[in-house]
Amino acid sequence: MKKKRALLIVIAICIIVVLTVAGFVFYKPVPIIASPYTIANNNESYSKSDVVISTVYYDATGIDFNRADISDRIDKEKFVAILSNYKCRRSFNNPFPYPSADMIWEINLVQDFKPVHIVLGKDSVRYEDSSSIVMYKIINPESLMKELETVILR
Repeated sequence: MKKKRALLIVIAICIIVVLTVAGFVFYKPVPIIASPYTIANNNESYSKSDVVISTVYYDATGIDFNRADISDRIDKEKFVAILSNYKCRRSFNNPFPYPSADMIWEINLVQDFKPVHIVLGKDSVRYEDSSSIVMYKIINPESLMKELETVILR
């Protein structure tokens, strides 16, 4: 009887340890996009930082019909550098459909040959496509939005 009890306790402790480690690995903060200085697969000829900015929409007023495409009015290098300095954390609380009235920034880019969408506003998230189960909540989005405003060329 004591051996069974000890075995059950050991199994329970192992399960708790595995679940705890998996939780830390699964929900650890990751960069929104790879750093401009990250080399993928130890191959210097191909860098994950090759980011192509498709469109950047910005609404300074918070009114949906005032959103403007500012893709040609941003310093792209600084923009990518700022995004790579911020982190996000995995989340399954998908705010879709995302009301466009709640968006201040909508950033569409391609990195590592995959689309990446970043929405900053009421709910600030990063996702790869709208059918994706996994979304990433952006950590400290208010600071990110203020910093992104500094790279808009007037």
